[in-house]
Amino acid sequence: MRLAVRFMALVMVVFFLIPGVFADDAAKSKATPKADEPAAAIAAPTMSTEASSTSEAPPVETLTSSQSKSAANAQTVAALHSWGESENYTPKIEWFSGYSFWRAMPTASSNRMGYLHGGSTSVAYNFDRYVGLVADFAGFDNSRLTLSSQTVSQTTDANGNAYTYSFGPRFSYRRNERLTLYFQALFGGAHASSVTISGCAGAPNCTPLGADNAFATMLGTGFDIKLSRHIALRLFEGNFLLTHFRNPLSSDGATRGWQKNARFSTGIVFHFGGSR
Repeated sequence: MRLAVRFMALVMVVFFLIPGVFADDAAKSKATPKADEPAAAIAAPTMSTEASSTSEAPPVETLTSSQSKSAANAQTVAALHSWGESENYTPKIEWFSGYSFWRAMPTASSNRMGYLHGGSTSVAYNFDRYVGLVADFAGFDNSRLTLSSQTVSQTTDANGNAYTYSFGPRFSYRRNERLTLYFQALFGGAHASSVTISGCAGAPNCTPLGADNAFATMLGTGFDIKLSRHIALRLFEGNFLLTHFRNPLSSDGATRGWQKNARFSTGIVFHFGGSR
């Protein structure tokens, strides 16, 4: 749980910073003058006394009204153009940090993982609006260990951790500037440290699981909601996580098998750079 607490603390700090970001954006929008604002008054051309007595000046109200409508139309066109540009905005780099939960599916004795809490971070580089490359790293605490035999099963406190690192492509569907749905296929590895029973020392059976490194792959999808130009909320990310650790129940303890797992994440995404 220690890693999970650290990542949740980071997320809370970011949420406290969000109001300041919105305040800055609001202040900038108020301070920016409108370039297309109509003139408050229109200077009438100089006319001689003799000309003014024989002809009437055009109604000022009519001219002002005509120019106001023209300026309003120009503002409407500019606003539509600006909205179209914001829909095409794509950040060049997306950095995610948040909480992650690792669950075995199903929880079998042949899978050394069960229920792990931790955190994850990833960096995505977007080549264009749809295709990007992702590097993903995650860490988890192992605080409970279930010892099984043919007749009895016992769960005890334990100490250990696990890490995953993977890389691969991400394909994004940006419906508009607020919502982004993505799919990814990542490949890499997983490391599991040795697991020791809490309060046990000096005996060989105090460390029932040794350290192991294995191949890992993740296939998943996620959903982001944009909060501001530089911050988004990753409401949900779910991945099917396949690992290839040694089977602790095999006759020699070295035979490897495939373990099916699921990993769920949520947190904050920071946007950097970008193009239209």
